[in-house]
Formats: sequence, C-alpha cells, structure tokens
Amino acid sequence: MKIFRFILLFALNACVSAPLTTARAPRPAWLETPKAGCSSDELCAVGAGNSLNAARIDARTEISKILETKIDASSSTSETLYGAILNERISEKTNVLLNAAEIKETFEDGGSVYALAALDKPIAAAVLKKEIQKLDDETESALKEGSLPAVVRAERLFAERNVLNARRAVLTGSLIPDAVSFAEIASRKKEAAEMQKLFIEAAAPLLEQSVREALSAAGYVIASEKSGADLIVAVSFVSQRQHLNVEGFVRYRFDFKLEVSDKSGSKEDKAAASFSETGRTYNQAFENAADSYKKLLSDNIPSF
Repeated sequence: MKIFRFILLFALNACVSAPLTTARAPRPAWLETPKAGCSSDELCAVGAGNSLNAARIDARTEISKILETKIDASSSTSETLYGAILNERISEKTNVLLNAAEIKETFEDGGSVYALAALDKPIAAAVLKKEIQKLDDETESALKEGSLPAVVRAERLFAERNVLNARRAVLTGSLIPDAVSFAEIASRKKEAAEMQKLFIEAAAPLLEQSVREALSAAGYVIASEKSGADLIVAVSFVSQRQHLNVEGFVRYRFDFKLEVSDKSGSKEDKAAASFSETGRTYNQAFENAADSYKKLLSDNIPSF
C-alpha cells in the first residue's frame, strides 16, 4: 500500500501543490528549520525562487544535496572508477524519488517564494532496497559468468549499489550488508585478466596506444613481447573520405576491428566499429576516430 501511495504522489505532485501563503501571515517556522514542518518519517528541505515552480524545483534539489553530501563522505574505491557512467545511472533512479517528494507548504515574502519539500523516508527506502536487491542479483550473475568483461560489469554494478546503499542509509540510518565484497570482485577481476596475456600491434602507433590504454584500463594484462602473450590482438582500419561542404575541414569514415589470434593460428574478428569524424586535416580526423574507438572499447569491453 505504501508503494502505491509513493507512485500516486509521483503522478499528482506535477499538478497539485500546497496552498500559497503570503507574508501577511506569520513567517512559518519551517523557513528556518525545515524539520519543524515535517514528521520524523520525512526528509525535508526548503527551496526558494521567484515563482512557485522555481521554489518547488529548488526544494527538491536541496533534498538531493542532503543525500549527495552524505554519499561523498562514504564513497569507496570502486565509485571513483566509473564516474560518468555511475552518475548517469544514479541520477535516473534518484530523480524518481525526488520528483515524488511532496510539496507540503509554500510561503511568499517580498516577491520571493519558498517551498517545503518532504520525502517519505520509509517508502523511498523501500524503493531503493528493491533496486539494491536487483543489483545484487545482477552482480552475482556476472561473477558466475567469470569472463573479464562480466567481472568488470560486476564491479560497475557494485559501485552503483554502494551509492544507492549510502543514499538509503541517509533515510534509514543503516546500510544493507554487501552481498559480495569489493575485495572479492577485485580478486576475481585479477584472476580473469591473468588467464590471457595480450600482445597488441597496429600499423598506426596512435591507434595501438589507444587500444592498449583501453584494454589495460579494463584489467587485461598486456605483454611487451609476442613470445610472452597468449593472444595477439592486431588492430586494423580502413578509411574513406566523405563529402563535407565546409571550407578548411575534411571528413573521413574509419572502420576499425581487432583480429585476435592464438598460438595455434586460429583467428577471430572482434569489436568492429565505424566512425565518421571531422578535422582540419586527415590526421586530426584520425585522432578523433581513435579516441572514439578507445571510448567504445572502454564502455564495451571485448571478451577474448
């Protein structure tokens, strides 16, 4: 029933707000102390703006700041590895909570509008717990798979879980115990990476460096000599000039792929991708394409 109430609040808050009180009434206590307008089961914050809508948005932003301050103080090593990806995923899930925060009171004083936002802590905590349990299941599945890309995925899921767990702890005062430790994931990642040593070669030094950096950051062990490698990763590309009606710039399409061969001579193509890039010269366009390919390999780690 509480979860239903949470969803209902989300649907109604967009069009329903608390009555606007003007300065002719006494200044409410919640302007100085947000807790004065809320119960112990609510997390509250005050926002201000030059309109009611601006004040409502600011109030929900202030709730977000309360949570983020707590999270920053308890971040772990894993959370620093996937900053941009992690922030995007967390923002999507947290915005659902913040948009469902109820605007309990409003007040207008001298052209400024204030709003008191309240987030139902038990309901929000229940929503976060469900997300955490889902992440735990996905992490366990990734570790069972065992490949390096799967273990890296588990590491990213763990980082996301940590942030959601810290956010839930702000609401409940306690953390949900980890289903698996970061140390265990790191150990499994090292084991998976050491199973196959890679030697990387490419006709273009810049491309070789880009691929080397992406795979090394993913955890793969890069051999300095072919003789010490289990797999040879040959990076190849073809380019084709494309029409661009902009003076002083050129555009090229670059098709990349990794040709992976083992000691028996068996070969397999991996991570084929194409990019159209612009630059003042061919070399500049190529540099842009190499960066794009590096990002693709970092975000979608190939399995060898």
